[in-house]
Amino acid sequence: MVSSKMKSGNHLALGLTLEGSAAMAIAAFLPLYQPTGRFCFVQDNTIIQRPGGWFILAVAVGIAAGGFWASQGNRGKLAAPIALCVLTGIAIALLASNKDFRILYPLSSNGSPDSSRQGTVTSLGIAVYVAGAGVALALVGLLMMLREGAGTDQLETASSGRQRSVRTAR
Repeated sequence: MVSSKMKSGNHLALGLTLEGSAAMAIAAFLPLYQPTGRFCFVQDNTIIQRPGGWFILAVAVGIAAGGFWASQGNRGKLAAPIALCVLTGIAIALLASNKDFRILYPLSSNGSPDSSRQGTVTSLGIAVYVAGAGVALALVGLLMMLREGAGTDQLETASSGRQRSVRTAR
């Protein structure tokens, strides 16, 4: 009886992880706030223009790289990209729920926000929703890889030449 281990990753799991990472990277360049009422233009309205905005791009690359590496047979290394997804999801939820962060003030004559005047709480822009969906997709893909890592698919060739798939636990 000859046994050979096939190196077949879950392509759906990898695809979800990479699509989620791409959505997170794209979200960095989308509007963070929805301009409303008298604020038809919002200055520095993308995640990338904010302090620490490059962080979401770095996280997206880290999740994509970690997912790809895990799909190549290094399933024990999934903890880092899963942790990045969870922490990024928490950060996005905090950003979305913090109304103080979304108050827009009229600009003074020198172009800086005038906080002595009445501010307006604006709606969230599409960036928050796309980033949240990206984190969710990437996390689902990584968890699928983690679940797949609990067992491996092997082909077992019997002496008669037939092949059958056998699921073995690690």
